[in-house]
Amino acid sequence: MSWQPIVTAPKDGTIVFGWEPRATKWKIKFMVFRHTRDGGYWTNAVGTGTVEPTHWMPLPEGPK
Repeated sequence: MSWQPIVTAPKDGTIVFGWEPRATKWKIKFMVFRHTRDGGYWTNAVGTGTVEPTHWMPLPEGPK
């Protein structure tokens, strides 16, 4: 796994790690893309608010 440009991120409701370099506290976030009539936006998957990520990474598989 490695960081990939945000333009390649899935927009199908998949939760991914996002890198938001402008964030003041947490730069890595769980995020998901939400569709709207005007296109859509990235949002924090465990809270509220939009985010402006530059990169993304898939979540790792859990332990077995």
